[in-house]
Amino acid sequence: MDGLVIPPFLARTACEPFIWGQNDCATWAAALVAEATGKDLAAGFRGTYDTAFGCRRVIMQHGGLLELSRKMMSGFPSGEQENGVCVAKVRGRTMCGVLSGGRLFVKTENGLFCPAEFTILDGWSLTCRRH
Repeated sequence: MDGLVIPPFLARTACEPFIWGQNDCATWAAALVAEATGKDLAAGFRGTYDTAFGCRRVIMQHGGLLELSRKMMSGFPSGEQENGVCVAKVRGRTMCGVLSGGRLFVKTENGLFCPAEFTILDGWSLTCRRH
């Protein structure tokens, strides 16, 4: 999957509602991975929480969002990416997002957000998967 495939995903999912445990920042980014690879890495987490507190509990049980994401994405090339998925720091919050052309998009309770300032903590390309 290259950057040319990501914009249609963003356009198609931008107006989908934010729902904890189904379509939050992490499960939304995982939906892109599932679309690109045919494997939903977040399947085991979907529907296991329905509040911000429940989400935090699940994440902390796995060592935090960055650690959990690194485990789930271990088969993909990591590092600085222009296109793919990532964990980023946005306004003091750690969030999962989608990178397209170096721009970050995150699913929030207020809709799709493209922050001007962010720090990538780790990112993964979806162009090829290591075996």
